[in-house]
Amino acid sequence: MKFRITRTSDCRGKPCDGAIKEGEDWFIALGTLDDLMELVKAQDEIIVSFRNCIPELEIYDDYRE
Repeated sequence: MKFRITRTSDCRGKPCDGAIKEGEDWFIALGTLDDLMELVKAQDEIIVSFRNCIPELEIYDDYRE
């Protein structure tokens, strides 16, 4: 499954290894739930949501309101 991916502390830079830039956004392809869990383990906290009907992952590594 393909996810848009961002990082709270740096919303414009490459958010993680494996992310690919498409237009102005970064995306990552994860094949299984195990792949998602490995990403969560590597990044500590991830917020999963939908924005404009696109699944999105945010690596939550900084405070935001």
